[in-house]
Amino acid sequence: MFEKLLEAASVPYFKLLGDWLQKGLLDDPYYEFMVNYMGEEAPCESRYEIVPEHVLEDFFPTDVAVKQLLDTGRYWNALRYGPKNRKSASPFDGQPVSFSDAGNTLAQIVQINHENASRVLKELLVDMGDLQGSLSIMKRYFLISNGDFFVHFLDAAEEELRKDVTELSKGRVQHWLDSSIQLTEQNDDLWTRDALKRADQKYKLTPGALRCRFASISL
Repeated sequence: MFEKLLEAASVPYFKLLGDWLQKGLLDDPYYEFMVNYMGEEAPCESRYEIVPEHVLEDFFPTDVAVKQLLDTGRYWNALRYGPKNRKSASPFDGQPVSFSDAGNTLAQIVQINHENASRVLKELLVDMGDLQGSLSIMKRYFLISNGDFFVHFLDAAEEELRKDVTELSKGRVQHWLDSSIQLTEQNDDLWTRDALKRADQKYKLTPGALRCRFASISL
């Protein structure tokens, strides 16, 4: 009788646990779960945090298990913002986690979901997201692998950039930014041009899409 009562009382908790492990969802209005949502204003890497006093050590005896559980939900949550036609890869999707899974079986469920969430997120970033092409663009235009883009821009816009921010012409600065990028693109090797083309087709991540913004204060 006691075991049946305990299992019935644990249903809400294991519903929270299953939704987090399988879908990256957190519906915890009373803040009882071991994972807490910090709000949209929090940095992406800190949006979900572990609440140490809510960790059930009998179920999650090691820091590794707790970290895997946190990361699993984070990964599935991130994947929910990916392509809508992506199929879920969670082997336990639709199969509720229950009190009977406590112990070694629960640890296996966490590990398997963690492995699958990691694999699917990697596939999304590397294959569908063309990570190599995107990193190439970031390296060239933000880490200054080919610094001529920034040099051309500063040379052309020097006079305008010396003005007070209230007197700057955003149109002229944008024109020089576009011209500097186009001049750099003319000297691209074939592989980089292909990378730019692939990124443009998928996510519009092209140097030509960069837009200047004026900060109200200076560093």
